[in-house]
Amino acid sequence: MKLTVLNLPHTDEAGFDSGPLDVFCQTHDVKGWVNHFYVSGGQPHLAVILEYQIIISSGVRATQKHSRQDHRSNLAAKSRPFFDRLRDWRSLRARQDGVPVYVVFTNKELASIAENGPQTKTDLLAIEGIGKAKAEKYAEDVFAVLASMSETKTDERKETPDAGSSE
Repeated sequence: MKLTVLNLPHTDEAGFDSGPLDVFCQTHDVKGWVNHFYVSGGQPHLAVILEYQIIISSGVRATQKHSRQDHRSNLAAKSRPFFDRLRDWRSLRARQDGVPVYVVFTNKELASIAENGPQTKTDLLAIEGIGKAKAEKYAEDVFAVLASMSETKTDERKETPDAGSSE
C-alpha cells in the first residue's frame, strides 16, 4: 500500500475542485481515505490522504491516453493551433507556479477556450470548470495568447493572396 496527499483548494464558484481526485482515482485503486479541512492564506482547503495501489491494466492507461488526445482531435481544424499554443503557455505557467498543468487548466478547459475564443472574464467564466479564481489568475495571460494567435493569423492572411479573389 502507498499513501498520497491531494490538496483541493476551495473557490466560491466551484467549491472544492475534485478534478485531481478524479484523475487519481482513474489510475489507482483507492483502499481508504481520510480528509482534513484547513485554511491557508485565508482560502479554505481540503487535504485528502489516500491509501492506494496502482492499477496495472493497460486498458485503463490506454483509455486515459486516448481521452487526453481526444480534446484536440475533437476540435475544428482552425481551433487546433490555439489549443496547441494554450497548452504550451499552460506548461510554462504551471512550471512557474510549481503546480501540475491540470491545476492551471485541464485539456477540456483549454479546448473550450480554443474553440470559443473568450475575450472577457465573463466569457471565460462561462466555460465549464473555470471559476472565479482561475479567471482572475489566468485571464490576462489567456487573452494575450489568443490575441497573439489572432494577430499571427491576420498577418498570414495579409501575406497570402486570396485564392478566391477575382480582379
